[in-house]
Amino acid sequence: MKKLAILVIVLLVLYSGPIVLEKHRIETANKKVELIVDYDLFSDLNQLDLLVDLAADNFSSIAVTEKSLVELASENKLSIYNAWELQGLKNLGVDLAKIDPVKIYISGPMELLKQIKARLNWASINSTSNDGLLIIDRSQAKLLSKPIYFAKEAQSLAYKKDLKLIPRFKSQTTMKELGKTLEQLQGVNTIIFSGEQLPTYPDYLEDLAAMMNNFAVNLGIIEPFLAQQLGSKSLTGLINYQAIRLHSISGQELENLNIKQVVARCLRAVEERNVRLLYIKPFAEEEKSKLLITKLNQNLKEAGYKLGTAKPFEVVTTDYWKFPLAIISLLIAVVVPVVEYIYLLNHSLKEDLIKTYLLFISSSLISIGAGLVITALLFDSSYLLQIKQFRGVKLAFLLPLILSISYLIKINYQSDFKEQIITRFKEPVAWWQMFLGISLLMVVIFYLARTGNQAIIKVSSLELRIREFLAEIFVVRPRFKSFLIGHPVLLLGIYEANSSYSRWLLLVGLIGQINIINTLIHFHMPISISLSRVSLGIVLGAVIGTIMIKIVAIIKLRVLGN
Repeated sequence: MKKLAILVIVLLVLYSGPIVLEKHRIETANKKVELIVDYDLFSDLNQLDLLVDLAADNFSSIAVTEKSLVELASENKLSIYNAWELQGLKNLGVDLAKIDPVKIYISGPMELLKQIKARLNWASINSTSNDGLLIIDRSQAKLLSKPIYFAKEAQSLAYKKDLKLIPRFKSQTTMKELGKTLEQLQGVNTIIFSGEQLPTYPDYLEDLAAMMNNFAVNLGIIEPFLAQQLGSKSLTGLINYQAIRLHSISGQELENLNIKQVVARCLRAVEERNVRLLYIKPFAEEEKSKLLITKLNQNLKEAGYKLGTAKPFEVVTTDYWKFPLAIISLLIAVVVPVVEYIYLLNHSLKEDLIKTYLLFISSSLISIGAGLVITALLFDSSYLLQIKQFRGVKLAFLLPLILSISYLIKINYQSDFKEQIITRFKEPVAWWQMFLGISLLMVVIFYLARTGNQAIIKVSSLELRIREFLAEIFVVRPRFKSFLIGHPVLLLGIYEANSSYSRWLLLVGLIGQINIINTLIHFHMPISISLSRVSLGIVLGAVIGTIMIKIVAIIKLRVLGN
């Protein structure tokens, strides 16, 4: 049986090795990062001169958002009147005999009105011009809130400074408008959609994909923990994964961060989550905005990345195998920690520190192997872009513990297992048992709520500060559940194998092994980062575990006298 197990492990390593190396090759081959500045926000803060000064050398692209007539009016770029408002001008001697009460009148610079009229025509909306006014029917008043205009100044700046223009389309944009805009702008490599859903969702995503493929434009896909856009995942598949992960910081968050924190967060997004588009928003102070852009550019270069037009990662697809492989992967994630627990439970030691380390390292290597096998089984572009995620993360965290507890109970009661359980259930419940049960339930709920790709319980500000501190010291932050809880307790449990409480220590220590597997199945993270995080956690956990062993030994010697 032992030889068969070794053979299976060798075969799995031979299978997964080349695929894991291929993932690493694809990730390291793509080193261009695109810094995108939000033109409209810089314009609102009167920081356009800064963009002119820093263009090309410090950022590579300008994002410009579609604006509605109402938004343009709020910025005093045009004026909107209904007939009743214009009637008031009669007192000033203005001849308004031709004013139609069922019309809406828009005034502004001729060039601007000309662009707006063209956009209205693309949408098959009738409009007329009269004495510098753009006129539409009052029945079409809803069009005033429709995204309809891209800033011409942004386009001029992009062309003059040899920057890429990235249009941001809103969900109200029609297919015809989108196509005409892409045709007019020319040379667009990437587009970004704003809002909670994509244009044409859900009925015409295939048409949208065909248009994007025709214009050869990539999709800037916002990281899912920042924003969820309906239709983005389906569209990414339809355009053959010609998408690039994008990271941004909301204006509200930006107010509470300093330059160092923003730069560190952007750098982590690039290094740890394969982000290649960084969306830059300005600080209120122009000097801080300048420092942010230059510092970020400098840090990216020092980390080995190049400023330029970002490209999608090389496409890898194996969709037709994914359903059975996903089930196999979940089984591996559940079964391997249970097998490790059973093995450790049945291999007692006589407080031998060297053998304790060897068993701990062996268990950790098996967990690493399991994580890499799952990575190999499920690796493709959909997982790399986080369009798909490992299903059953919470099951993979909880089931190994439940199965291990079941095994522990079974071997404790052995032949009279069933009778003992029935007897226990018939006994009255003591207050301490109820308290213990509720406490354990709360621990389980907290444990599950803090697991998965999007934890239910948010990270506290104190923990965030500790994370930042660890990231600064070690570059790659180890996971708390591994190096602070799982690994040290497992090491102590192996060392204290002959004690009555060791089996419970081993059970708690299983959390570290589960976390190793979970870390490696964050497929959107570079495999080198995941392995570094796991390795650092093992080393730190071993150090803390050794200290715990020494403390327990001192307690035994001085308090218990043995």
